[in-house]
Amino acid sequence: MIVRAKRRGANAIEFALILPVLLMILSGIVDYGWMYMLRTAATSAARSGARVGALTPQDKSPDSEAADAASDSWTAMGLPIAPQIVTFRTGAPELMVVRVRLDVFTLIGLVGGPTQIEVTATQQMEDQP
Repeated sequence: MIVRAKRRGANAIEFALILPVLLMILSGIVDYGWMYMLRTAATSAARSGARVGALTPQDKSPDSEAADAASDSWTAMGLPIAPQIVTFRTGAPELMVVRVRLDVFTLIGLVGGPTQIEVTATQQMEDQP
């Protein structure tokens, strides 16, 4: 009986020593998953916008159509962060470029991470008749 009581105290001390490390690992997993989801959502929105902008005829403002498509794609995901969406055309052959940038925060914050995510998608403009 006396040996068991001493072991209970040792278990409590071991748990107290391991708990901070365990919490850091768990918070890192949660924060990394949150950042990964935000990056995936931004990539999807940028690609969607570039695709729509590249297929829009020149006389119907491809830049604004691309921005609207990227914004609609982002909104459909229901995320609480509002991104900055920049669209422009460049180069020869002409490319539609959509850039999605968002200021991010960590959910738990015990482990540091990036404060901003920026994703750029390009799509070659379709030939217009």
